[in-house]
Amino acid sequence: MAGFNPVHLILLIAAVQGFFLTVFIFYKHGHHTPNRLFGALNGLYTVILAYLLAGDLDLFAGHREWIGFIIGLTLLFPPLHYLYMRCLLRPERRFSLRTAAHFLPFLLFELFLVLDMIRSNRSQPGEMFEMQGGVAVFNWLVLLYGLIYMAMTLYHLYFREGRRRARLSNPDRVRYGWLKFLTWITVALLLVYFVENLFLLQGIALSHEFSLSSVTVAVFVYAVGYLSLFRPEIYQIPPSQTAEPAESSKAVDEAPLGMDAGIVATSGQHEEMRRYAKSGLSEDRADEIEQNLRSAME
Repeated sequence: MAGFNPVHLILLIAAVQGFFLTVFIFYKHGHHTPNRLFGALNGLYTVILAYLLAGDLDLFAGHREWIGFIIGLTLLFPPLHYLYMRCLLRPERRFSLRTAAHFLPFLLFELFLVLDMIRSNRSQPGEMFEMQGGVAVFNWLVLLYGLIYMAMTLYHLYFREGRRRARLSNPDRVRYGWLKFLTWITVALLLVYFVENLFLLQGIALSHEFSLSSVTVAVFVYAVGYLSLFRPEIYQIPPSQTAEPAESSKAVDEAPLGMDAGIVATSGQHEEMRRYAKSGLSEDRADEIEQNLRSAME
């Protein structure tokens, strides 16, 4: 087994942090689709960090049959990132067969590994890829695949969703800025990996076994973990957790004995309308606000 060094310590701490962050996301915020997608994305980074650490420490010496399948997980990052962006900005979106098609490259790759093992009676697909130079080709395909999805994400953020930015609420503005940060830092991560592969084509290794890219992934996980814990606005909160239903039920519970609860609710609504009627808001301004809200909901 290779000696433990500072790079291994960085990867280990990042993997542990990523694991606990993933558990936190699913435990506390796992009730909404965007949060689950973010948790899955963070969990995948944790698995890859653990894989990089285990590879550097030669822990796969007797279990190389899993290498190819773990490498295939990298095909999940780009579509998960893209779908997380779409769902966080438009939580009303629902998954469909068209959405599932984003994961088709990953399924085809894993199926290819299984069929190749059956056909050639191999038990070590990872070793097969190394012998045929398939890992180098796969690296470039993953880079191209990731950059295409990041371009799609940036297009939606700046050209599709950016047009309604002025009408976003404060929490939505925070989520919009969070997605831009997450996307650009992912692009930076891919560019570091691109540079390492580019120099490797010329026979120049910028680091041992892509250690530079590995440390960059660890820094990425550190940054994402820190910001996601201290910016709770990035999580989508379902309407059932707001206080409005509780206030409504409280008004019904406090209805005088013998009085119909509907009358109490109606009178409460009239009181609210009367209160807002005295706010000084003109009818023209009210109509303008209504039009902005309707256009934002379309």
